[in-house]
Amino acid sequence: MNTMQADAFWKNYVAAQEWQKRHSVTWWRSRCIALEHENEILRNKIRSLSGQSKGTTGSKRRQNIRKTNNNFQDDDEKNDFKGEEDLEFHVDADMMTFLEQSIRHKMELKQKRELELAVSKEENVAPLEGGAAWARARNEEAKLLYGDASPTILAMETALQATVDRHKDKSKPQYWPNIPLRP
Repeated sequence: MNTMQADAFWKNYVAAQEWQKRHSVTWWRSRCIALEHENEILRNKIRSLSGQSKGTTGSKRRQNIRKTNNNFQDDDEKNDFKGEEDLEFHVDADMMTFLEQSIRHKMELKQKRELELAVSKEENVAPLEGGAAWARARNEEAKLLYGDASPTILAMETALQATVDRHKDKSKPQYWPNIPLRP
């Protein structure tokens, strides 16, 4: 009885696989036919445009081809505006305030960078490495987080960590075993 059921299952499985293959082939054939049709339409359009432009000058022919390409490709739109002379750009008050604020912000950042560069040149301090760099970064982070109270909070954190380290050294705790409690 079980072999008959298994046999029926595999027959259905094989039938489903065959149907899927046939469906996939049919779908790709339909895509190919659709693309061939689209290509034929494009060729006819280009032929009709090139046939109309035989009596025109070379520049007009290029313009017609460029217009045709613009219908099918978005990238050429950017290049077409380079030669346009009647392109208008309206600037209102909000745009002007935005541009002014942006320029002011850029100038402030530039001055800040120049000031930091001048300060670092005046100090002539070699770049810190290892623990000194870590300590400086920790102090700067604490200053940003806690403000004027940062030295006090850093001192409390250090005292707490020292207490924990002292207790660990004193009692020398064993790590919890990585074996199950019940076998």
